[in-house]
Parts: sequence; structure tokens; C-alpha cells
Amino acid sequence: MRVLVSNDDGIFSPGLVALAEVAETFGGVLVVAPDVEQSAVGQAITIQRSR
Repeated sequence: MRVLVSNDDGIFSPGLVALAEVAETFGGVLVVAPDVEQSAVGQAITIQRSR
């Protein structure tokens, strides 16, 4: 079995590391996460002004 582990808290998040370690008992693990925390970035609003 292959397991994908992902989050938006960053690659060094303690929870991500713990989850990946446990998931290894089920098979191969691929971890996908940003290098820095990105929590709630998807809800950020960008406003452009026209000049």
C-alpha cells in the first residue's frame, strides 16, 4: 500500500512527522508539505487596484 501524507502546517510540523511514522507501518509513504506554514493562505484576499 502507498500512503500520501499532506498538510499546510509545514514539513517540520510534529504532527506530520508522527503521522508519517505511523503510516510507514502500512507501506510506502510520500509526504507533501510546504517548507513553511501556509495555514489559511487559501482564504487570503488579494485586491488589485486599477490606475
